[in-house]
Amino acid sequence: MRYKRTVKLLLALMLLAGSSGPLTAASRSWETARTEHPDAKSIVKDNELEIKTVRGKLLLTTTRPTQIKVVTILGRTICSDTVQPGAYQLTLAHGVYLVKVGEMTLKVAL
Repeated sequence: MRYKRTVKLLLALMLLAGSSGPLTAASRSWETARTEHPDAKSIVKDNELEIKTVRGKLLLTTTRPTQIKVVTILGRTICSDTVQPGAYQLTLAHGVYLVKVGEMTLKVAL
């Protein structure tokens, strides 16, 4: 009897952890980048946009308002924002993410 109750409790916790409801962690948002990261690895660079990675952070520099969406490889949206011109950073756990900027989609590993 105790075993069944433990299994039910574990299943309930797993369902809550995987839901997109209020019990999950709040979605992350872009912060203004305060420091330069000379050791950052450049992923994309053109005249209006640059995306870099460094030690658990995704760095974004843009010269125009930019719509950006970051999704886990399993499809969970981490953030979906429009950022204004400037330099930003997003702290993420190590893993593989899909980053959509405008019409461009990138696979990024941290």
